[in-house]
Amino acid sequence: MSEPWRKHLAALGKDASARPASKPLFAPVIFSGAAQIEAVDARDMLEDATLLGKCLNGTRQLLNLDCLYVCAPSEAEAEAAKSDNPAAQPRLAAGIEVCQRLSDTEGDRLALLAGLTGPAALATRLMAGQDVDDIEDYYEQASAGLLALVKALGEAGCSGIWFQENAAPGDADDEREIWEDSLTPIVNVARFHKLPVFVSFTEHEPDECPAGVIVCASGGGDSAAGLLPADWNTWNELPGDCQIVLTPAEVDPAVKLADLREQIGRMAG
Repeated sequence: MSEPWRKHLAALGKDASARPASKPLFAPVIFSGAAQIEAVDARDMLEDATLLGKCLNGTRQLLNLDCLYVCAPSEAEAEAAKSDNPAAQPRLAAGIEVCQRLSDTEGDRLALLAGLTGPAALATRLMAGQDVDDIEDYYEQASAGLLALVKALGEAGCSGIWFQENAAPGDADDEREIWEDSLTPIVNVARFHKLPVFVSFTEHEPDECPAGVIVCASGGGDSAAGLLPADWNTWNELPGDCQIVLTPAEVDPAVKLADLREQIGRMAG
C-alpha cells in the first residue's frame, strides 16, 4: 500500500476538485460477502464488531484492496433514524467500532468507507405504510439520523461517506429543495471531519447536486468519483480520470472471493 489513501480522501473532503492521487482508489462495495472469510452467516458477522473486523480485514487483504467498508446500505438506517441514539443500532454500532479500531491501527494506509442509505431513499422507507401529510417531516427524520451516524463515523476515523440513492427527487411538492436541505447539515458535519461525501443513484443521475456532494458518475466524466457496475463480471478497466471508483450497490455477497480476486487481478494487469 504505497498511497496514503486517508490523506487523499481528506483532501477531497476539503475540496471536491482536488486531484491528489496518482491513481484512482478502487473501492467496490464489498461487505456482507466478507463473512466467507470465517465461513459464518453474514447475520452473525454484522452485529459482532470483533468478527466483522476480522472478516472485513481478511477480505481486503485477500483481494489486495486499499479500502474497506465498515457498513453498507441496509434497513439498519431506518431503524436507527427512528431511535433516540442512531449510532447505537447494533449493525451500525459494530461498524463504527470496527472503524475506530482500524483507524487506530492502520494509519493513513487504509481508506475506511461507510456506505449508508441516502436521505431521499431513507425518507421513502420511513414513509412506507404511513399516512403522509408532509414529506418534509420524514426528510428531517432521515437527515437527523444520518447526521448522527456521520458524526459518529467521523469521530471514529472514517475516511469517506457513500450515500446510495434511488433517484434524485424531482421538483414536485418542492421535494428537490427539501432533499438538498436535508443534505446540507450532513455535508457540513462531514466537511468538519474532512470526509468526502459521495452519492450514487441506482436510477438516473441528476444534472446537479448540492455543494459539497460528489456525484459518482458512470464512466467517470469530470467527476472525482466514477462508477463500475455492481456486477463484477462486467469489470474491465477503471473509468475516467477519477480519484475513486465505486459501485452503485453492494457486490453480490454470494460471489466466490477467489473469483473476485482473479477478476481484480486482471484489472490491475
